[in-house]
Amino acid sequence: MSARKPTVLVTVDTESDDEWTWRAEPSTTNGQGIDRFQAICDRWEYPPTYLVTYDMLEDPHVAERLGAIARDGRAEIGAHLHTWRTPPYDEKYDRSLAYPHELPEPLLGQKLEVLTRHIEEKTGIKPRSYRAGRYGFDARTLGHLERLGYSVDSSVTPHISWQPYPGVPGGPGGPDFFDFPEEPYYLDRQRIERHGDSPVLEVPLSVRVSGMVPAARGILRRKATSLPLRVARKLGVVQRREMRPCFVPLDDLKALARTLTQESASMINLLIHSSEWWPGCSPYHPDEASVEAFLERLDSLLAYCAQDLGLAGASLATFGDVHATGRRPAGEDE
Repeated sequence: MSARKPTVLVTVDTESDDEWTWRAEPSTTNGQGIDRFQAICDRWEYPPTYLVTYDMLEDPHVAERLGAIARDGRAEIGAHLHTWRTPPYDEKYDRSLAYPHELPEPLLGQKLEVLTRHIEEKTGIKPRSYRAGRYGFDARTLGHLERLGYSVDSSVTPHISWQPYPGVPGGPGGPDFFDFPEEPYYLDRQRIERHGDSPVLEVPLSVRVSGMVPAARGILRRKATSLPLRVARKLGVVQRREMRPCFVPLDDLKALARTLTQESASMINLLIHSSEWWPGCSPYHPDEASVEAFLERLDSLLAYCAQDLGLAGASLATFGDVHATGRRPAGEDE
C-alpha cells in the first residue's frame, strides 16, 4: 500500500490593511489583489479558503469577487473574527485588539452570530470554516461554532504560545497552543487540546520543531523577538518551522513540505494574510518589489508541492468532509 500523501490547504486570513495596530477606520486596499493571488492558486489547482472578517465584506468589490470565485468552485469562504471590527462594538475590548477568548458572554456569541450572518448576506454562502482572530480560540467559541453550523476550525498553532502577546490590559494574553496536536482531530468540548466528540474538526497550522537539542524547545515559548530565542535559533539549538510563505525562505518551506510528506502527515496547512499581497498593507511588504518576491515564493512553493511532491489540494471544508468519512470514535488514535 502506498503511503498517504498530505493534502495542501491554502488558508487566507482575509482582513483589512495593517491590522497589527489599532485604526479607527479600516482600509481594504488589499482587496485589489484577490485576482492576482487567486490566479496562482488556480494554476496549481489548490483552492484557497478565504477566512473573511466583517469589515472586508463591507467593501463591495471584495464581496463580489470572493462570492464569484467561491460560486465557481475555485475557493471556499469561511469566517475570521476580528473582535474590534465586528459589531456589537465595545470600546473596552476593541481598542486593545482583544482576543476572542477574552470577550465575555454574551458578547462573544453575538459577534460570531453577526459575522456568520454578514458573510451569508454579502456573498450568498454560509461559512463552514473558521479561524479566530489572533488565534484566540477556546471551548466557548467551539460551542458557538457548533450552534452556528461550522464543521472546521483552524486556529490552533502547535509549538507556539501567544501568551507573551497582550490583548486586553490586565488580561491573560494570547492562547497557549504549545503542546497541542500537530495533526487534525475532533475537539473535546471542555478541553480543546484533546480529541473528543465535537463535530468540529480542528485543522492546525503546519508547524514542526527541529534542531540539535529538541529538548530545549521550551525556549520557543518566548516572544519571537527575545534575545535568548534569537540566539538559540542562530546556533541551531532548536528551530520552529512554519508554513508561512510571507517570511519563511523558500528552501525552508520546501524542506518542511518534504518532511510532512515523508512523515505521511494528513495535510500541509499554509497561512497567508491578504494584506501581505499588496504593497504597504502589512509590516512585511512595504513596496511592490517585496510583494512580487512574496508571490514568486508562494508560486514556487505550490509548484514544488504539485509537481515534485505530487500533492493534491482542497479547501478546509472539503478536507473536513473527506476526513469525516474515516472518523474514529473519541478515545481511539487518529
